[in-house]
Amino acid sequence: MEKYPTKCAAAIFVVASMLPSGPKAIEVRDKAVMSGFSEIVDRFYTKGSEVPTSSRLKPEHHQPVLYHLCSSEDVELANLLLKPNPLLPPSEIAVEYTKEKYGSVPRYYIKGMHDRVIPAAMQDYLLENNPPNGVLELASDHSPFFSTPDELVKALRIANARNCHTMKTLGRLWTESSA
Repeated sequence: MEKYPTKCAAAIFVVASMLPSGPKAIEVRDKAVMSGFSEIVDRFYTKGSEVPTSSRLKPEHHQPVLYHLCSSEDVELANLLLKPNPLLPPSEIAVEYTKEKYGSVPRYYIKGMHDRVIPAAMQDYLLENNPPNGVLELASDHSPFFSTPDELVKALRIANARNCHTMKTLGRLWTESSA
């Protein structure tokens, strides 16, 4: 959004790390997202690297941490699709956002109230440190696309409707076909 703000009508963060600008991003990420996971995460290294370049929850923790509200069929599918997460270096996390670019893109956040990766209190901490234009709550785990798909679609539609209203209010061109 900082790099290409004119390419984004809005951003919707779904149970995600919406980090603040600058060096504080590292502090917020470490407190809100990384705390408590060191024992249950596998770390992967590229050849010759001394620091991990990606990580993934150990398989026995997938269901109780990521998918605890999902059906067994969805858990099976999710496990097949799950890939390691890249671990970005601090220089790529501590990006300075500008009001003119990042700040020009409306942001909405959808909370998973039963998330065990980023618990609701930690999501609130993220939101306090980088307030969005709107927040919606789902009774979901970290994977609402599996655990509460219908509610997620409703939340996305609400965020879109709010954004369409905001876009019209700002006088920007917005049509149903561009939604």
